[in-house]
Amino acid sequence: MTLIDRFCSFLLCIALLNPVSARYLSICEGGRTTVTCLPGYVIDIREAFYGRDNQHTCPSGTIHTTTCRASTSETLIRGKCQGRNSCSLLASNSVFGDSCRGTFKYIYLEYQCKENVNSGVRTATICENSQSTISCEQGSTINVLDSFYGRIDRTTCPSGNTYTTSCKAVHSPIYIRGLCQSRKTCTIRATNSVFGDPCYGTYKYVQIKYVCN
Repeated sequence: MTLIDRFCSFLLCIALLNPVSARYLSICEGGRTTVTCLPGYVIDIREAFYGRDNQHTCPSGTIHTTTCRASTSETLIRGKCQGRNSCSLLASNSVFGDSCRGTFKYIYLEYQCKENVNSGVRTATICENSQSTISCEQGSTINVLDSFYGRIDRTTCPSGNTYTTSCKAVHSPIYIRGLCQSRKTCTIRATNSVFGDPCYGTYKYVQIKYVCN
């Protein structure tokens, strides 16, 4: 075993013994990486962006600025990863947009793996064209377990305009997680203007299952 192998094994042991220690990850433009925590732990994002803030990370001959961050990148990354055991991230303009044309960019992620506490599951339902605020008690934050905008039964938000019960807006879980995950409170509007209309003519609703950690 080489010295580098021993050093890497040592770092791995530290990560396993202390799964809640801060971790730092960079994914160069065009690359894809899976972020994973140990079983029983979930990802807690401290900072995240897609862009560039220095010359040294992912070095390239095409660096025209070091003050470049895609405006929605943190929300999108949180929507994919926050509160999950693992997630896959692609560092691409097709995902985040091109915030600094011609500059080679990267995803930067600072996170911890926190113990997952799945007790006390709560459900919030928001009927179409309404809005509601969900919140947690002092000292705890929202951990979204499942969410969607659409309709999966006839009894929730009953209406005469129910033509399907297998309807979910594709991107609604990511949007809701990005809006609410790890916050003390968040307000959600259940409208087609926010989520799109996944089943035209059917009266829909937002449903969120969450815990306060």
